[in-house]
Amino acid sequence: MAIYILTGQNSELTGGADFNKVLNQSYETATSITVAVAASATETSLGFTKPGTPNNSDWETAGITVEVNVTTANSNIQLDVRATRINSGGTVQESSAFAGEIQLGTTGVKTFNIPSTNWTAGNATDRLRIDYKFRNTDTKSRSVVIQTGTTNAEVITSITDNPIEVSVTANKDLVTTRNAQPAFIYVHSGLSNVLLGSFASPGFSPLGLTFDTNGNLISNDNLFDHVFRHSGVSNVILGSFSTPDQKSGG
Repeated sequence: MAIYILTGQNSELTGGADFNKVLNQSYETATSITVAVAASATETSLGFTKPGTPNNSDWETAGITVEVNVTTANSNIQLDVRATRINSGGTVQESSAFAGEIQLGTTGVKTFNIPSTNWTAGNATDRLRIDYKFRNTDTKSRSVVIQTGTTNAEVITSITDNPIEVSVTANKDLVTTRNAQPAFIYVHSGLSNVLLGSFASPGFSPLGLTFDTNGNLISNDNLFDHVFRHSGVSNVILGSFSTPDQKSGG
């Protein structure tokens, strides 16, 4: 389950009427966004996950909960939200249904429950976009203010996020892997994108890399619930053992 937070950071993608913000996986100091909607208009603003996030080509079928904290209210403004899957360049692939409008006439956290969506399998580079649709019912321009960066600005999903796992060899070469299919472990030249080599992970769901005192790579697999000791930085396995719980983590 991945949780994202609407932040005050501007996304490199655009298209929103009043804001184009990053949906991050870490909290930040609370900031505010003023959303000014023209008379009798509907304006959609956007929140985007970062490039390569969630690194999952086949999103789980489930609903999404979006929290919006209204700090300056206006009874003329209605808000609705939906989730959209976009490709790495921002092109829409598919969207969920809308959650249902809520009037922003009072301050506080408004909770939107986006209906369960059976997402079509796409690419691991696809990104999540949340569409915030503000509607002004008045014949004059009206505005509201919403908070960013806190637990009151969360987007709670059931999408599995597959972050990059990293470690560094004694020679200061970067070693990376990611919980994705096919699962590979990559050895870089120093701290660069130049690859010295790669090999298949011994499991299907790598989640954690480190080294023992002899320079042997230790990898952890979240699906098999096993820890593997490699011979140096290679696909040769010296030994393995099961983790004490069902989900080992990195």
